[in-house]
Amino acid sequence: MSKENVWDAIRDVVESGNEDDEVDLKSKWYDLDNRDGKAEFLKDICAMANNLSGSGDRRYIACGVLDARQCPDRADADGYVTGVQIGDVDGINQRISQSVKTHIEPRVDLRYLEIQHPEVDRTLGILEIRGWLRRDDRPYVIATGIGGLKKGQIFIRSLGGLSEPADRSDILLLVGYVQQQHIENLEQELEDLRLSTEREREEIEAQLERRYERLA
Repeated sequence: MSKENVWDAIRDVVESGNEDDEVDLKSKWYDLDNRDGKAEFLKDICAMANNLSGSGDRRYIACGVLDARQCPDRADADGYVTGVQIGDVDGINQRISQSVKTHIEPRVDLRYLEIQHPEVDRTLGILEIRGWLRRDDRPYVIATGIGGLKKGQIFIRSLGGLSEPADRSDILLLVGYVQQQHIENLEQELEDLRLSTEREREEIEAQLERRYERLA
């Protein structure tokens, strides 16, 4: 997805400051040199990944933007866009990829990119969490503890826009949804196979009919 498309996907939330289940706002970039900062990063990635709804789905964490609680006045972007100063996009991508690979399972597909805000001379740091690499891989789980995170924890995106530990009902709901997705995918595969078999049978029947006509 291009930077223009990413901006289109996050623009309304950035301008309104009202986070939703698809876009999270952070006033600054994560302190990945600190264990607690890295834990906060991993918790948010885990929660966003568990909120994906399809292989083509996307979730975003936009860093360098105050939310509506931190800055209610959204008339001037200069007041709520704080920006980030990182620059080494390739280095950040390598670092976060390794961190996520070590601490979250199964693997989360994500990338970091930077977008220049169109109204103020500041850069937004965007984390794009992308849909499942295979079929529905959820739930995503903390594989290795760090900071305040414990192995086996599952995080979800709450209605209030926070990354919170999943309780038993959340996990049952998530697993039930995943199972339903698997059933629907299997049903679709069976239907595709049935249609393919019908087309093959019709083609064979047509070939036999043509041969019969030539012999006659």
